Amino acid sequence: MLRTVRVNPPTSTKDLQHDLAADGVTVHRSTIRRTLHKVMLYGRVMQKKPFLRPHHKQPLEGQSAGISGVLLVFALLEFIISICTSALACKATCCAGAAATIHLNNPETRNLAENV
Repeated sequence: MLRTVRVNPPTSTKDLQHDLAADGVTVHRSTIRRTLHKVMLYGRVMQKKPFLRPHHKQPLEGQSAGISGVLLVFALLEFIISICTSALACKATCCAGAAATIHLNNPETRNLAENV
């Protein structure tokens, strides 16, 4: 009886009672339970967990779409910032050796620039 319970823990006392009755031994279920308790084997009932139905999944799908949209916006923003940063770095490295030139198209400001 102990070997049966150790091999298959979910075995009930009713199943053990039928197994013993097949061997010709008549034992009450409470006696089986007391014998199992003496060797620290206790009956445990698994917790029943409900399965998820489609109406349980709908709120999760809506939230994941919203989060995906926000992540897409942040990815695009990061892409734009990286392009601007690389363009600025490219301009800084290309024009670092040459002198900066000022081009003025307005004749009034040209006179002011020459006077300076």
